[in-house]
Amino acid sequence: MKYLIYSLMVLVLVACGTASNGSNASEETKTPANQNKMTGYVAKYENGKVLVAENYIAPQEEEIPVQELYEKAGNAIYFNLENIDEKVTESLAIGEKIEVTHGPIAESYPAQSSATEIVRVKDSNHDLVETHGDYENLIKLETFKQAVQDQQVSHLRFIRYTTEGDPIFYNISYNGSEFNISSDSRQDSYTGTGDKWNSFTCKQMENTLTEENNISFDFTNCEQQEDLSFEVPYEKVIVPEQTYQSLEIIVGDQHILKSEDEEKINEVIEQIRTGTPKSAMIMTKMAPAGELVLKGEKTTIRFDFYKDGNLLRYNTFIEAGIKVE
Repeated sequence: MKYLIYSLMVLVLVACGTASNGSNASEETKTPANQNKMTGYVAKYENGKVLVAENYIAPQEEEIPVQELYEKAGNAIYFNLENIDEKVTESLAIGEKIEVTHGPIAESYPAQSSATEIVRVKDSNHDLVETHGDYENLIKLETFKQAVQDQQVSHLRFIRYTTEGDPIFYNISYNGSEFNISSDSRQDSYTGTGDKWNSFTCKQMENTLTEENNISFDFTNCEQQEDLSFEVPYEKVIVPEQTYQSLEIIVGDQHILKSEDEEKINEVIEQIRTGTPKSAMIMTKMAPAGELVLKGEKTTIRFDFYKDGNLLRYNTFIEAGIKVE
């Protein structure tokens, strides 16, 4: 029965061309009759083939069993990559969203086909996106930074839009000791013909407060001179947007403040965001008394806490004046 359902799914895909966004295409841009399109997530890459899944597959530190992968994937197709540029295939990352143009589909589960073109597609739920200084999904930068601090394998896909509105995609993978970064600017109409791809390795990711009160995240000690950084307004990144369920201030072994009250949590967050930031790199400060902890639905945010109600995070001293009654 399960095989019959999968087969019917594949037949529907063939009939519909598996197009996710082709219904509004002009006659000149329609996919040829013997070519189809599928938009999905990279779930597995091996032996010159990529498995593209309907459902998002999060990057894993260890490869998950095949049967479990298929159960999570939903509709899925294995694509042969022999007709795809090696620079594309080598830069594919588990969990990233792509659009695959492909030929006929062989009935099976997962289905089988041959890719003729692969392009990257914005993922509004999982990509860190910067459009002329405005950022989406800053919580992704936060969780990536935390993984790096803990020396855990992690991946971040970053999209930067040019002045003309074209996307440049960056895959940033951390293996526990260094960063492997690849860029794809094929969709940038102003990039030179020989400059569509680049890849390099960096040893460190550093963050500093700039004179404009932005937090700059910079990749340093790179194998080549490559400029990649995120410069985010302090108030946007110091407490990234997510739902926060609890607030704790811990000094020694004591909780001097512990609250799940939404109003109190939001009050403290506002004090932090509107506090005065100063670069801790040029300051001499006493050791913190404890820590302030904001527990959120996606991750926990921690600050060094001083008894005068000020904080330290991201090499930034924050004059927040948080009072504990």
